[in-house]
Amino acid sequence: MKSSSAAAASSLAEMNALRTDIQRLCQAANPVGKSVEFVHEDLDAMSKELEFWRKEYARKRDALADEQKRTEEALQPLQVQLREVEEQVKEQLHKINTLKAVIAKNEEKTQQLLRMVVSA
Repeated sequence: MKSSSAAAASSLAEMNALRTDIQRLCQAANPVGKSVEFVHEDLDAMSKELEFWRKEYARKRDALADEQKRTEEALQPLQVQLREVEEQVKEQLHKINTLKAVIAKNEEKTQQLLRMVVSA
């Protein structure tokens, strides 16, 4: 009977050890499970925030495109006007250069006439 009580004691010790191991495993698994829950909650929140920022980016991108289009439309008449003014400036510069050439020729003629008068 001694061996049967020794086997029972050994079996009881193994059961206690197994019970202790299971309790430790449960104690360790419980925080891990809660951490996994928190991770899922965080992932959900981050996914929602990412979606929010993607939509915000799309709205701002569209608003920028609209503003650029309005700016281009507003600038178009001014660009036409600028080209016209630049063309007028070129024409005036051409006229000024032509008049300078005429003045230089007239000056030369005047000098020739003065030389003729002085030498005669």
